[in-house]
Amino acid sequence: MYAKSGAPFMALCILAGTPPMAHATSDDSYVFRIGKFEATDTTPPPKHTGVALGLGFERRQDSGLRYGIEVTAHFSDYATPGTVYGGPFTVIDDTMTLTTVGVAGTLAQAYATAAVDLYAGGSAGLYYANMRAHGSTLGFPGTHDERDTGLGVSLFAGLEFPVTRESHLGLEVRRLFLEADFGPLSNGEMAIGGTSVLLSYRSKFAGKAAP
Repeated sequence: MYAKSGAPFMALCILAGTPPMAHATSDDSYVFRIGKFEATDTTPPPKHTGVALGLGFERRQDSGLRYGIEVTAHFSDYATPGTVYGGPFTVIDDTMTLTTVGVAGTLAQAYATAAVDLYAGGSAGLYYANMRAHGSTLGFPGTHDERDTGLGVSLFAGLEFPVTRESHLGLEVRRLFLEADFGPLSNGEMAIGGTSVLLSYRSKFAGKAAP
């Protein structure tokens, strides 16, 4: 499994090496995201709109630079390939379930306006994916799992507006570039990334981080 395009990954590596401003102050916050996930149209094809979740920890500089770490999860359904065969007494369900969990470093730049903060950036990290097929043999239910792990890249942009002095609500659009090989459940390598539309809630940790 690897990033679909090398250019976004190289750009993130270059930006990650840029040190924060020497005299900038900063604050730390956590952000929770939830929304819908539209998987990349592949073979086998996605069947339904999925769900995306995220939890991140981020340091924000006065310059607008943001960097941190996040854990994300995506849940989606795919059509079971017709080539999947479980034996003469086994019935295979026509829907497989995919769960993808990743840990990634993030880097973004924010621009403050009178009403909202606008930001754009990206992330790169390690993702674990599990494709599960469901079926039954002589009436007894069972599952078959295929797994893959590798690197993925996300690009994102969004906006946030203040709710209280310490918290913000926001809307984010994110594109995940990711591929995996699930053997007989995917007939080779397939794209498992896609586009997420997410609602976000951000809150500062107590206290002020040291400059």
